[in-house]
Amino acid sequence: MLDEAYHRMERRTAGPGVPWRVRVARVADDNRDLLARHPWIADLAVTRPPLGPGVIGKYEYELAAFEDIGLTDVEMDAALTHLLGFVHANALAAADDAAHNSRQSQEDWWAVSAPLLERALDPERYPLAGRVGSAVAGYHPETIWAFGLQCVLDGLARLIDSRPGPDDTP
Repeated sequence: MLDEAYHRMERRTAGPGVPWRVRVARVADDNRDLLARHPWIADLAVTRPPLGPGVIGKYEYELAAFEDIGLTDVEMDAALTHLLGFVHANALAAADDAAHNSRQSQEDWWAVSAPLLERALDPERYPLAGRVGSAVAGYHPETIWAFGLQCVLDGLARLIDSRPGPDDTP
C-alpha cells in the first residue's frame, strides 16, 4: 500500500532554471499533500520502507530538488530526511488538530478553556506565556507550516552559502 501511495503521489516537476528553494518547497508541499490524503502513512516507520518502484521514484524525484546546489550526496540525503521530518511532524500536528476539531470546535474549546486559563495564568509569574499566548490565540497550521518551511530553507541556504565557491582558493 505504501509503495502504491508513493507511486501515485503528485510530483510537480521543476523545469530548468527553477530555483532550488522552489524545488525543495514543492517536495515539502507534495509530501504534505500526500500525508493529508493518506494520514495512515504518518503512523508507519518509513526509514526502511518496502523497496518498490513507488518508493524509488519518490526518492529520485525528491533528490532532484537538491541536485547541483552545493551539497554532497550524503548531505543531499540528510537534507531530504530533515525536510521530510519537518513535514511528518507538521502532518502529525495537523491530524491531531483535526481530530480535536472534529470533537469540539475551536470556539467551544475556548469557551470552556478561557475561564480556566484566566485562573491558571498569573501574568506576573508567566508574562511571556500570557503575552505570546494572547497574540497567537490558538493553533494556526498554515502559519506554523510557512514559518517552519522558511526555517528549513534558510538553514540550507546558510549551509550552502558557507561553502567556498569553485573560484575560491584557500
